[in-house]
This record gives sequence, structure tokens and C-alpha cells, in this order.
Amino acid sequence: MDLEVIRWTKEKEIEDFQEFDIGVYPLPEEDWVLEKSGLKAIQYMAMSLPTVSTNYGTAIDIIDHGQNSFLANTEEEWLDRLTELIDDAQLRNQLGANARKTVKERYATDVIRHQYLQILNQVI
Repeated sequence: MDLEVIRWTKEKEIEDFQEFDIGVYPLPEEDWVLEKSGLKAIQYMAMSLPTVSTNYGTAIDIIDHGQNSFLANTEEEWLDRLTELIDDAQLRNQLGANARKTVKERYATDVIRHQYLQILNQVI
């Protein structure tokens, strides 16, 4: 497999994401993963990238399989979903648009701010 390794930097993160066609979010099925926020999947999806993620942890709550991205359990499913996205630009574009819509509806700062304020008002 021919890979290009890109070293992450805060300054180039958005620019680097703009070069991607598909977000890839593999996770080991281990307890510590259950504490992760799923930020990487949300970041990919915010950039209109269809994402393939392990069907585990918070990814299950973020991704609507087949609607805004894909979840995969087995190596075969990973290969099938990635191949499907590589071969079908229209599917990539549709899932990517749905992914961005999902992030705007569920994770945008206005939405999160409102949720935090509701919680704080209940406590105070």
C-alpha cells in the first residue's frame, strides 16, 4: 500500500483535511476508547468528508451508518466501505454533505451552547 504520512500541526490541520477524500477513524475495541469523544470523526464530517469508523464507542452516536458515513466491524467491511467510497464520487459527495449537515445540527457551537445552558439552568 502506498501511503503518505502527514505530520499533524495545528497550523496546517484544516489545510491538510481539505486534501482528503475520505475520513478514516479506526479504533481498537478496548475500554479506554469508550471515553473518547469522537472528535476526529466530527472533524472529518465537519469538512464534508464521508468517514469510515470502527463501529464502537461514540462513533455509534455520531455516525448514521449509510446516511452520513459508514461504520465497520470487520476487516472485510472496512475494505468494502472504503472501496465503495473510492469508486463512487457521487456517494462520497452525498455522504459528505450529509455528514456536514449532521455536524451543524448536532455539534455546532450554537447547538452545544444551548445544551450547556439548559443543563446549567437545571442545576442552578
